[in-house]
Amino acid sequence: MEQDKETSSNEDNASFEEEISKLIQEQLLFTESIYNRLPISIEVYDANGVLRSINDHALHMYGVEDRNTVVNFVNLFKSPYVDDQLRAKIQSGKEIVRLEFEYDFERIKNNAYFATNNQDTMIYDVRIIPILSKNGAVIGHILLSNDVTAIKDAEFHTEETKKDLELAMNTANMSSWVYDVHKKVFEPLYGDTVIKGTTPIEELLLILHPQDHQLLMQSLTLLINKKIERQQITVRFYNAQEQQYRYYESMMRLSTEHWGKLQVVGTQLDVTEKVRMAKKTQDLIAKRELTMKVSNIVHWDFDVKTQKFESYNDPINDYTSNRLLTLSEYLDVIHPEDRTSFSDAIAPMLEGKDLTVYFTCRMQTKYDKSWQYCDFTAVPFEKDENGYITHFTGFRQNIPQLQKLNREQQEMIKELKELKEKAELSDRLKSAFLANMSHEIRTPLNAIVGFSELMTSCNDPEEKNMYINIIKSNNELLLRLINDILDLSKIEAGILERKIERFNLATVSDELYACVLPKITNPGVKLCQDKAEASCWVTLDRNRLIQVWMNFLTNAIKYTKSGHIKMGYSIEGNGVRIYVEDTGIGIPQESHDKVFARFEKINEFVQGTGLGLAISKAIVETAGGSISFSSTPGTGSTFWAWVPCETNIQEE
Repeated sequence: MEQDKETSSNEDNASFEEEISKLIQEQLLFTESIYNRLPISIEVYDANGVLRSINDHALHMYGVEDRNTVVNFVNLFKSPYVDDQLRAKIQSGKEIVRLEFEYDFERIKNNAYFATNNQDTMIYDVRIIPILSKNGAVIGHILLSNDVTAIKDAEFHTEETKKDLELAMNTANMSSWVYDVHKKVFEPLYGDTVIKGTTPIEELLLILHPQDHQLLMQSLTLLINKKIERQQITVRFYNAQEQQYRYYESMMRLSTEHWGKLQVVGTQLDVTEKVRMAKKTQDLIAKRELTMKVSNIVHWDFDVKTQKFESYNDPINDYTSNRLLTLSEYLDVIHPEDRTSFSDAIAPMLEGKDLTVYFTCRMQTKYDKSWQYCDFTAVPFEKDENGYITHFTGFRQNIPQLQKLNREQQEMIKELKELKEKAELSDRLKSAFLANMSHEIRTPLNAIVGFSELMTSCNDPEEKNMYINIIKSNNELLLRLINDILDLSKIEAGILERKIERFNLATVSDELYACVLPKITNPGVKLCQDKAEASCWVTLDRNRLIQVWMNFLTNAIKYTKSGHIKMGYSIEGNGVRIYVEDTGIGIPQESHDKVFARFEKINEFVQGTGLGLAISKAIVETAGGSISFSSTPGTGSTFWAWVPCETNIQEE
């Protein structure tokens, strides 16, 4: 009986072998053409796990070049990836076994499972399908597999991209939706959309603002008909909780990813606050423009780098704010008398200085019938990374007629006040002048009278000569004083006499040298002359030039106790420069600004009226020249004057 069972079992196995072979040979499972062309790996194993057939796709996937090296040699149940539990599950034939794992070809080689040219790993997706006989017994297995590495990588990257997209959408508080063109329904994709589930388009239109219906429907139609690729719109949806409409910005595109399924995919972003802010900004701009027009105010911005103005409500640029203005265009409409003050006022702006600028000037554009007084205000507005001003902003406003009159009145009051102060100062100066003059005149007169009386009773000739010299000296002092007073009066009255003549400056220098030399009685002081080698002919008021030069020399003699006094001249520019240099006591720094003032003397005990330098300054400046000095206490001083004139140098 047992022998019969064993014989029966052997017969069954033989029957199974024959049946599977017959099926394969007769191509009942696959025709050869279909079997080899399917884009999937197909392997056929017998009940014992021996590989009986394999298609080309599988050979390529496993890196096997010769089919004969694996058919009838490879055993499914000896695979390093098939353990006892999996083997039992496959052999039972109760279900289709599906597996997905990393298939390592190095492991295959190490286990001598089969020879392969592949080096890397792959993600292995496999289905093991039992082949059953007519009576339900397992007679073999079909293994369907594929390399899904690329698919898995794509899925991974797609998932990562999806996560990044969701993160970006969360950050931007954005959501997304999809519209099924054929079903005409909207569905949320991600985030908090205005639609909470599958929503027919008719229901969506109920919460959409009536004025936005056409915009939405027109956009969907253009996308569906492929007239456009993308569309961005802003529409309003009603918020029942707030009982008001909110603004949503939506970017839409047509999606044809699924064959035969037409969809429109879109994003949704709540831009209510942005729209409200933009409207508020527009309202403020409109109010600002209205205010500027009513108040006749011009608002401008100045770019330090380009040196151009961007003006709003400005007649200079014909009220076109996008037309930039240059400095020359501004200057063209400013009153000629005010252009210098305008340039001086805006100089800090041009240099980018951190200063606020205020000034007033007159302007007349082609829209004005007459010159208009305008107030300018400029304020630093923007700085660069180094702290330098790059932009100024400011306003310009025409001054109303009444305000203009008030200003003119204030200016008149200011001028009258200044004139009053000048008159009072003149009165004080007049009193001081008379007091000084009475003292200065009385001193030489007393000397003349006193020594004249002494001469009547003096019999000593030597003593008489001394008295005569004193009287003579005081006569000269008195005469010079009277001449200074007369000159000062003429200068103040504007009737200073001038006699222009052509003379040799070298000759005048020699004459002055000869005249002054006897006056230097101190043997420790030497008079020097920078005598030019050429004759220098000039056209000037000879007497006034001598007067100024003599004043320099006289002062040098008074204050020089040792060293030298040097006089000279030179041709400079279109004029002549005279100078006197000494090694006297010098002038303290605190007294420099008083040197050319009236009745000012460095030493009160030195003879003189203190008018010489004041008169010299008036003579030189009325001739269009300049006068100045340099001095160091204890070292000496140099006084000079430059007067414009015609010059002609002749070589000797």
